[in-house]
Amino acid sequence: MWKDLPLEERELYRSYVQAFSSLTDLFSQKKEDDNEIPAPYMNSKFQEKLFCKVFNATQEDVNNTPFDASLAIETDEGTKKFIIGLKTFGIASKSQKVAQMKSESNKWTVITSKIAREAENSTVEELNRRCADDYREFVIKIATLRNERIDSSIALLKGFKVKPDEDVSAVYHVLMPSSKGTKPTITVGETDYSKIDIENLEVYGCREIGKPPNVYFSDGKHEYHYTRSDSQLLMNFDNGRIGLEEWPIEIIEDPFIFLKQLSSLQQSGVGTFAEISSGPKITEGYFWPIKVERFSGFNAFFGIGSKLGKAEREKRIKSIGERFKDSIDSALLSYVLESLRIFLLDSEIAKDDKQKLRTEVMDAIKGESEEFIDAISKTLFRPQKEMYIPIPDSARFHREHPDFFGNRLAELDGSRLIKSREERKFTLQFEPSGDQIEAFISQDNGKAIESSESMAILGDWILRNVFKLGNYEPLTEERLEEIGINAIHIYRTKSDEMVHISFVWLGDEEE
Repeated sequence: MWKDLPLEERELYRSYVQAFSSLTDLFSQKKEDDNEIPAPYMNSKFQEKLFCKVFNATQEDVNNTPFDASLAIETDEGTKKFIIGLKTFGIASKSQKVAQMKSESNKWTVITSKIAREAENSTVEELNRRCADDYREFVIKIATLRNERIDSSIALLKGFKVKPDEDVSAVYHVLMPSSKGTKPTITVGETDYSKIDIENLEVYGCREIGKPPNVYFSDGKHEYHYTRSDSQLLMNFDNGRIGLEEWPIEIIEDPFIFLKQLSSLQQSGVGTFAEISSGPKITEGYFWPIKVERFSGFNAFFGIGSKLGKAEREKRIKSIGERFKDSIDSALLSYVLESLRIFLLDSEIAKDDKQKLRTEVMDAIKGESEEFIDAISKTLFRPQKEMYIPIPDSARFHREHPDFFGNRLAELDGSRLIKSREERKFTLQFEPSGDQIEAFISQDNGKAIESSESMAILGDWILRNVFKLGNYEPLTEERLEEIGINAIHIYRTKSDEMVHISFVWLGDEEE
């Protein structure tokens, strides 16, 4: 990626890194030896903001995604898209944290407790031999979750209008401070940010008998280890091999003199640094925590009620009976048909009972032909890509922000939307992909954002690629935690008339 970036922007980035690190003595502790040269100081948050501003990248770390930034670079070969992990660490340091898995670690207690019991009165070698299968199973769980998060983030950058030949590259971009005698430097480096190759895992087990769940493994590209106490996945960056450029750092002997001069310049109104674009300015924006509804919103496909008329439902049941009478066991088919009659035609059955009945039917037909399972699924469920983006407390939102989607676009008369569907349309742009759809506000109290063309456009992308759900698998709070998404950021900017939307993670304080 580094060589694809414009030279002028790379030079500007380097100059700011050098300028910031020249103030190292503001942050370094007192030196025991006055002749000792400290390693240059680099703040990770400064690095993230600087990278995004200089290269006009989108900052992603607010999403709790595995990545910190996303970037599209125009080259002679076309547009190249990157998702980037930004890191800063000493060039002589060891493995670095690449994922936090605290919310998921409790689910792995059964296997880690078993390994811990086996460690009693054992050596490391004995434990690794006896628990080889357990360690492999544990590593596969860790790797699978890591890969799903990466896939979800890449799907957000790719968007839903992906060309067959379009790809997204993932890289780590790192700054590695070093003090080699009297020569402080920062090395800029990059390394592959790939998913863990589960097919080529080599699981080493633990290295300390006192910490048996701390497992070490490799996938042939990177070496990793997981620490149970703080639920972190760490990776060996092979620091000495990934450097691309080495930048000398001139550390200011007395940085307070510089700060005094800077203060004087600011008071006199004189600028000191080159202007850096900070991207589009948000003029109005809101964060909506995602509240999972069992039968609506992102789970609209999971709804119980059928949209078919009674006569059409009866016809569907009869058709299934005729179609599969010679290929499905008669007792099973009879049970399924009777269950469909109850599910589709009995108006007295409660929602919870209908859901239970649907689950029992789907369990009963496991192992049957794909054609039969597909026919029953389409009868018991709504279209599997059916979904809409819910607006929390929608009536109040439209009342308090009547022009957010457009000029009184979602005005209500009681719970009914006043304007026609055509008048309720607006352009919705998904970030960071930049994909746009024509959307509209719909349903009672204007509670839904839907695609004007087809629900499947969003359903396939959001449910399958972003949330990584299987066919007819409902979204849950647990799944949101695993993927690292729990809210929607929706906003307008100065630069256009569109409504922008992105999926994010809000921590407790932000929420």
